[in-house]
Amino acid sequence: MTKDEVRAAAERLVEFHERFAPLFGKEQSQDNAYSYVKGLMVCPERKSIEPIALNVGNGNVSAMQKFVNIAPWDHGDIQAEVQAVFAEELVPTAAGSPVGVVGIVDESGFAKKGNHSAGVARQYNGRLGKEDNCQVGVFLVGCDRASAIDYATFLGLFFPDSS
Repeated sequence: MTKDEVRAAAERLVEFHERFAPLFGKEQSQDNAYSYVKGLMVCPERKSIEPIALNVGNGNVSAMQKFVNIAPWDHGDIQAEVQAVFAEELVPTAAGSPVGVVGIVDESGFAKKGNHSAGVARQYNGRLGKEDNCQVGVFLVGCDRASAIDYATFLGLFFPDSS
């Protein structure tokens, strides 16, 4: 990327964050949301909490962990806003296209060592081409470009009925 492209991307990230920031409540949570998303974009290697907090955030690893794990923000509100961005900004750009917007449903397996994440079990992992310990996500993507519209973790039959 050129310097101008990097500047433009940084400005677009700020605009993007401004739209979503109120959904995270307190100012500290809003700041952590910005640092986390920025870290996912710029941290070259490990995209985990510690390197993001140390390299992009304010260095407070425990605050970033708290934000990701237990901060009181509503996933549904965030997902609704992502869908609104898709409808407002991406769908109209495809109106003149002969294809328009195409919906793609895809499952993707994520190899896991251990069993502390929801849905981790020995199951088929398409990325590996075999059965292994993994977590499977199901994604809905709308394409004229690429934007994740919705997703869910496949829990399979591994968890007993809670009723």
